[in-house]
Order: sequence, then C-alpha cells, then structure tokens
Amino acid sequence: MEPIKKLINLLIAKLESSNSNGIPIPVLRDPQTGKGSVTLTMWFITFNIAIITLIGRVTKILDGVDYDSVLWLFVITGGFYLGRKVQKKSDGSLDIGGKVDDNG
Repeated sequence: MEPIKKLINLLIAKLESSNSNGIPIPVLRDPQTGKGSVTLTMWFITFNIAIITLIGRVTKILDGVDYDSVLWLFVITGGFYLGRKVQKKSDGSLDIGGKVDDNG
C-alpha cells in the first residue's frame, strides 16, 4: 500500500505545481520580438486546417466540411495577430510592430 501512497502524493504534487505555474504549451516565436506568440500559433494552425480542408474539398474526400467557416476562422485569427501588431499612436501615426508609418 505504501507505493500507491507515494504515487498519489507525487501525482498531487505534480497537479499542484501545474495549477500554480501553469501548463507550458509550445507556441511559435514572433519574428520581431523573439517571444512566444499565442495569436501567431492560432493563425498558423488555422492556416494549416484551411489548406487541408481546401485540399479535401477539391479531392472530394472532405465533402461535408464547410470551407467557408474554416476560412472565416482563418481570417479572424489573422485579425487577432495583425490587430495586435498594428496600433495607432496618440500622435496619429501607425505603429506597425515597431515600425512607424506617418501616413496616418
């Protein structure tokens, strides 16, 4: 019975550690900041899903899948990523991921 108690205590300690520190998930690195980006990862995943769905629709393998919904998901996740990168400054110029555009 002692080995089971040790295993349960180890499992509880692991769960408490995951709960307090979070569970690390692999994400893509943003090329400009060098940090992990959840929005870029979502955009990459939905791009691949859209490509697979398009290939499946053309070859009639995935005939029942609604490609329009997948395409909308791709556009929305792209908007999350690009919307985070493009912001308007207080002086009216655009901040595009660290680059400045004075055209408004």
